[in-house]
Amino acid sequence: MDTLSGLGVALFGRLRQLYTWPIMALDGGIGFLTSLGVGGAVFTSADQSGGAAPITDAPAAGQRIVVTDIRFSSDTALRIDFIDPTGPVTLFSEYVPANGGGQITLRSKVKLAAADTQLQVQTSAAGNIAVTAAYYSEP
Repeated sequence: MDTLSGLGVALFGRLRQLYTWPIMALDGGIGFLTSLGVGGAVFTSADQSGGAAPITDAPAAGQRIVVTDIRFSSDTALRIDFIDPTGPVTLFSEYVPANGGGQITLRSKVKLAAADTQLQVQTSAAGNIAVTAAYYSEP
C-alpha cells in the first residue's frame, strides 16, 4: 500500500512539473517574420482626423497584410479607428484618454480583405498620435 501511495505522489509531482504555468505559458513565440510600422518606424501625426493614412508598408505584390499587434498613444482624448480600406471597414476602435495609450495583442490572424492594401488609421479629433503596427504578409 505504501508503494502505491508513493508511486501516486511521484506521478502527481511529475505531472505537476509538466503542466504548471511556466511550461504552459511558453508557446515558442511567433513562427513568422514581422514588420513594424511604415518603413520600420512608428507612425506619428498631429491631426489624423481629416482622413485615413496607412500605418503599414504595402505587402508583397498579390499578398495581404496580416496584423499581429498594434501599439498606440495620444496626447488628446479621442477615438482611434484602425481601418481596412477595402470597403472601408473599421477593424478596431479604441478610445484613448489624454496622455494615454494602449495595445491590441491578437491571438489569431486579422487579415485585410484585399491584396495590395495597407492598414490605415483615422482619429475622431485632432491630436498628436503615435501608432506602431506589427504585421506580415501572406497570400
